[in-house]
Amino acid sequence: MRFVAFLCGVVALSAAVSANGKDAADAWTDEAIWTTVTQTHGFKQKLRGIIFDNEEVRHQVRRAGVTPACRMIADFIDQRANAVSSNYRVLIIAEARAMVPEGKTFQEQISIHPSGHRFNRLVESIERKAPELFAELPAIIGTDLITEMAKLPSAEGEWRGPVADWDFDGPNQSVWATACTISNLRDPANAKLAFDGFYRERPPQ
Repeated sequence: MRFVAFLCGVVALSAAVSANGKDAADAWTDEAIWTTVTQTHGFKQKLRGIIFDNEEVRHQVRRAGVTPACRMIADFIDQRANAVSSNYRVLIIAEARAMVPEGKTFQEQISIHPSGHRFNRLVESIERKAPELFAELPAIIGTDLITEMAKLPSAEGEWRGPVADWDFDGPNQSVWATACTISNLRDPANAKLAFDGFYRERPPQ
């Protein structure tokens, strides 16, 4: 999935270059930067981490089942990202221009994409300079998201849904976010194959 996002960023930036009839170094517009960082991806990534670090969220996923609970979580993430999108865009474009000034090569420009080596540093810089974007998120998760999740009916039988053979008690806790991402795809059964080696339950020794 990260590769698909990376490819979309490359294609979009290349299209901007072609449309302008210029080199990549001359096509470093605000829109090209916003496309390259895949818009609010960094904010969503941070929010997703906060959500799945919350024990009550994980309890509600177990209670209500992966598919309905993760659909609600995805909607919540989209809503919060949309709410800060305008401010976040201004911040990340300014930070990206400071990190990769106009005139840099295509390879340097693409380094701020989520698959690039500068992306995490870019988002961390925004967290330091605009902590207000993130400070209230834990409280909102408790008052808004968990409250709504608690209204979901309890799952009957297997709660893991499309990832019924994954281990949610193991040491690799990224399983929660991965399961939610996969459960919202059109073909979760096929998408999960790439992660089975990391998360599948191991038979008792």
